[in-house]
Amino acid sequence: MLRRARSGAFALRHCTFPGFARRAILAPVDVTLAVLADSVIQSADGKLSVIGIFTEIQAAAFPAVHPQCALVVTLRASPAEQGEHKRLTIRLMDEDSVLVEMEGEFDLPRPYPVPSHPAFVNQMFMIQALLLPKPGDYAFHVLVNGQEKSVVPFSAVTKVPSGAG
Repeated sequence: MLRRARSGAFALRHCTFPGFARRAILAPVDVTLAVLADSVIQSADGKLSVIGIFTEIQAAAFPAVHPQCALVVTLRASPAEQGEHKRLTIRLMDEDSVLVEMEGEFDLPRPYPVPSHPAFVNQMFMIQALLLPKPGDYAFHVLVNGQEKSVVPFSAVTKVPSGAG
């Protein structure tokens, strides 16, 4: 049986999982990886190949369009949350406002064969024609069921011409 602990985490009142203490604390879904990259590939067995991680986009002029990138997010769920239905929200924000919001739903898997281990879910967002209205700081905010779990910051800067400076 689960009850809400003071810290906001879940505590087991009566634990039946081998190896767990009677009052083990179970963290809610969290993000173990969140990066912006040129590309990502997921193999049939779930391994990720993340190519070209970056934190800065250079453009000759603004507004600018970045042709392609990938937002890669890996979520980890405690055994208590496995099998639950969750809502994932991604917000692209600049210093002033929300520019884009994407939302979807997913089910957390139950890992096999060890149900007491955490479950991992990879979410990959291939973004085409990312519009950046002005130079400055931007960030993708990752929310699960309305709670912010991670922020992926990046900057858009004016490209200095070769040979200048």
